[in-house]
Amino acid sequence: MKASNKKILTVVLMLFLVSFATNCVSVQGNYAFLSEKEIDFNKEYEKKPQPIKAEYSVPFVLLPLGDTRVSRMSAEVIQKACNENGVEFLTNTQINSSSYYFFLYGQVKYELTGDGWIEKQTPAKKGK
Repeated sequence: MKASNKKILTVVLMLFLVSFATNCVSVQGNYAFLSEKEIDFNKEYEKKPQPIKAEYSVPFVLLPLGDTRVSRMSAEVIQKACNENGVEFLTNTQINSSSYYFFLYGQVKYELTGDGWIEKQTPAKKGK
């Protein structure tokens, strides 16, 4: 086999492999305040001691098996973070998106990390 044919074969093989195995990670945004519901700021809130983490993903099998719009994926991961951790709102939040594809299968995933806030509980008054 000639040297030029080997180079062409190598380039074609590399393009083939790259087209079937790709991965991408990006920051969707850093947010000072996030919530999926109305917050009453007349109440007092306290920060949960541990950071809040949540993931939301949509698989691909040739085509996406769900809604992969950025607005929908972001809303889902925010709602999931609040519901699973029992928090009212999030602060100092970062949302990252990642995706990978391998041949016909792939996945788009959104990950959220931030500080969660819950309504401050007033101590019960002792009755007589």
